[in-house]
Amino acid sequence: MRETLRRAVIVDACKLALRDDLLIYLETEAGKQALHIAPGGRRARVCTTKRRFRRADFATGPRLDELRRRLTGTTLAAIEQAAGERCCAFHWTGTDGARAVTVTVELFGPRGLWCLLDPEGRIVELSRLATTRHRDLSPGHPYRPPPTATNAPARAEPTPRFAAPSLAEIDRIFTAADLAEEAGAEQARLERALAKAERKLGHRIDGLQRQSDSAREAPAARLRADLLLAYGFGVTKKQSELIAPHPEDPEVEVRIPLDPARSVQAQAEALYRRARKLEDSVAVTAERLAAAQAEREPLTELRRQLEAATNEDEVAAVAAALQARGVLPRERPAPADPKLAKATKGEGFRRYTSAEGYPILVGRNNQENDRLSLRVARGNDVWLHIGRGHAGSHVVVRLPRGKTASLETMLDAATLAVHFSKARGAPHTDVIYTAAKFVRKPKGLPAGAVVPGQTKTIAVRFEEARLRRLLDQQPDG
Repeated sequence: MRETLRRAVIVDACKLALRDDLLIYLETEAGKQALHIAPGGRRARVCTTKRRFRRADFATGPRLDELRRRLTGTTLAAIEQAAGERCCAFHWTGTDGARAVTVTVELFGPRGLWCLLDPEGRIVELSRLATTRHRDLSPGHPYRPPPTATNAPARAEPTPRFAAPSLAEIDRIFTAADLAEEAGAEQARLERALAKAERKLGHRIDGLQRQSDSAREAPAARLRADLLLAYGFGVTKKQSELIAPHPEDPEVEVRIPLDPARSVQAQAEALYRRARKLEDSVAVTAERLAAAQAEREPLTELRRQLEAATNEDEVAAVAAALQARGVLPRERPAPADPKLAKATKGEGFRRYTSAEGYPILVGRNNQENDRLSLRVARGNDVWLHIGRGHAGSHVVVRLPRGKTASLETMLDAATLAVHFSKARGAPHTDVIYTAAKFVRKPKGLPAGAVVPGQTKTIAVRFEEARLRRLLDQQPDG
């Protein structure tokens, strides 16, 4: 790889929206190259790639803009790797030849990690927050390599797993595996949408069939009405049934239930109305039933195409057809949380939405801070407050059950915690955070004072674009 990327210059950098992957696009002596850093799990690798991603595959946001600003135009100076370790570092220099940034990569663990470091070794951006008892990796903190076992023998370089040229072979094998995994996930999504549409259509056809069957009861309802008028003159007040001969076959008896609380005339008129309604619905029901039954064939054909699909384009064609038919819903913003609306009804909290759509609530005064932290926040929500002893508002990120906040959401919330505090305007500061379930208020503490437990710290650098995006959501912010 060192020879392949010698003196490579970065022309762009992207992050994948649904993975932790980093893509660095380079201009090299051999032409344009793309360096693919996939840090986690069984798909972990660092290699050049020929895969072409769609624009929709890439993440967006101010953090990506900063990453691009730092990387674009820098030149590869060196690649470091400890013998036998699944860690490496790419050192990039600016136009003056001085160290500009470093990209460190850790390929072990279920998710791995990559970090962009400034010349002083502080973290500018990273694939995910990583806080353990050994180290705290978050923006603004110095990068610390993973701990090694004491007195552990040096690891030898493992036997190469891939035939030369290894970079191309690694890319071929892992790209094929990624594409298969992504295609499988997309096919499963389309399969679920198809199955749901087929069930819904089946229920509709069954309902229309029942309506069609009940429409056949119109002659019987009209016959009962006629017989009520013909033989009802002798009905007593307590009589619950009228038995009359069938006009076409006197040997057959027609039994007509009676409502003692209503007159015979009123019951006959109700039967006539039902008969007319059933007769009027015959044509409409038949038309709707035929249309519903005609929808089955296209869905069956799309299912056949999905099962026979062998590449991404064929799966995408099925997805487009399902979306055109309204089977596959278009992406929509997350709906409002009714429980949150109920919990905060009448409260004056400042309300914002993170880049990935999660509500962020900010207290305006000490009383609101108490209500937000102790009554509104749920156990899984993230609670934040300005660090270093500054006074400030309590901030809560509302999360769905089982979800965790991304780095983008944490930086949005932390930026608000700094802005609504005595540290407003500071270029760099720390914000503490924890799960809301670890925030308590011992007896005797004044309003707005709480005791958070199991706190962690995120370093926040002032970003005008991020703050403006958030404050524009609420003009009085």
